[in-house]
Amino acid sequence: MDQLSEEVRQESPWTMMFADDIVICSESREQLEENLEKWRFALERRGMKVSRNKTEYMCVNEREGSGTVRLQGEEVKKVQEFKYLGSTVQSNGECGKEVKKRVQAGWNGWRKVSGVLCDRKISARIKGKVYRTVVRAAMLYGLETVSLRKRQESELEVAELKMLRFSLGVTRLDRIRNEYIRGTAHVGRLGDKVREARLRWFGHVQRREMQSHSTNIGKVWLTVLLIFRIMVLGGIDKVWGDEQSNMVCNVMTPGCKNVCYDNKFPISHSRFWVLQIIFVTLPTLVYLGYTLHVIHKEDKLREKFAAKQGTKLPKYTDANGKLQYTGTLLRIYVSCLLMTILFEAGFICAQYYLYGFVMDSRVICEKDPCPHPIECFISRPTEKTIFILFMLVTNMNRLF
Repeated sequence: MDQLSEEVRQESPWTMMFADDIVICSESREQLEENLEKWRFALERRGMKVSRNKTEYMCVNEREGSGTVRLQGEEVKKVQEFKYLGSTVQSNGECGKEVKKRVQAGWNGWRKVSGVLCDRKISARIKGKVYRTVVRAAMLYGLETVSLRKRQESELEVAELKMLRFSLGVTRLDRIRNEYIRGTAHVGRLGDKVREARLRWFGHVQRREMQSHSTNIGKVWLTVLLIFRIMVLGGIDKVWGDEQSNMVCNVMTPGCKNVCYDNKFPISHSRFWVLQIIFVTLPTLVYLGYTLHVIHKEDKLREKFAAKQGTKLPKYTDANGKLQYTGTLLRIYVSCLLMTILFEAGFICAQYYLYGFVMDSRVICEKDPCPHPIECFISRPTEKTIFILFMLVTNMNRLF
């Protein structure tokens, strides 16, 4: 199929293929009809046939309701949604129907293994493992690329908790908290797993063919950054929790504890590290965005030159479309690299200035409205110190 479509195939997302299923994306109806005709001609002259009954088109964020798409004078069926590779895409950009289908897929999987999940002789740990392997995998399929709202995420979690309650033989009349049910079955929150899968998918995107345009150093940096983000998002809440509520002071004066906490932690570690991730990632995203722009622009130049409609040759890519580090592209890459290093070093210095690298178990506070110097005690200082040092070592590895 790749050989048959070599003349008309464009890079994704304009052309996507899976076996004999083809998705063609265009910015206008006229361009879509032109591309569709090119595909029809390229395939049918080699003995293949485009099915008129199965060919459909969908307009995303359509502003005008008039107009149709035709193939050899025959009107193509218009749809508001279609299913591709198991995921439902809607014309309005919403994902409500996809979420409902994920819930239905989860229930279908649960019914298939309900004999195991509802067996009282099987331990809750084994049930949780079976659930994660069979049911949750079906519910999470394709959600890496879906922009879930809070309501839709809640809809998925409600369905999951119903399945877990049925599996463990628990009803709402028993008044057992959801956290206890998840802990018994060793099943984490579905929303956290969606975010984890999204980060994993993001890593795959970063490492795909476009990464061949980056140096080996850049690839290692992106990988380390991804691991760093996953560690922060996965462990920060469990290690820190509500810092202010867990801090204990030997005084009962109203407002004194709040003032002491604000003096010791002007910004919490979790929010500080989130800001660090944002700033450190920003230069890399800028560079990748500019790289995509250059690739798209030079592909257009190459097409015009091949069609003898232009005389300007690509400047930053070779005949195979691979980027060459010269001129402005090289300067932008070096600038983004230096900005990343500066942000990384700056946040390390800021962390040392704000907190230091060791979490003290006791803090002396002399701020108003405290009547006298008081002592405040931090919960789990050793565990937090280990976490801080781990973050420091990770950041230092990125620098050196």
